[in-house]
Amino acid sequence: MKLFAIVLLLSPFATQAVELTPYVLHTINHKFTEFGGPYDKDSSSLHFGVDIGENYYFESGYKSAEAGWTHNKGNFTFKGKLTTEDNFKKHGLKSEIKYTFQK
Repeated sequence: MKLFAIVLLLSPFATQAVELTPYVLHTINHKFTEFGGPYDKDSSSLHFGVDIGENYYFESGYKSAEAGWTHNKGNFTFKGKLTTEDNFKKHGLKSEIKYTFQK
């Protein structure tokens, strides 16, 4: 239902027909304090998402969601994402700028 609401909210901003590509993402995290030692915490999550065109995506799971974008300009790649987790109580914004050297 949340996924449908986000897609519905984003639809007025599309100036042309946009291709929506659904996907499923399973992640497993093992956190530890020292290499070779015991795991401090294991977690697993299953997210359902949709790629919106070539540059945008949205995904949602049981207790978290994420929306993001990627754009390339020459040798630069710009990325950003908005996340919510911990049963939708913690939120964050992440951005990256990457420069790729040519051979």
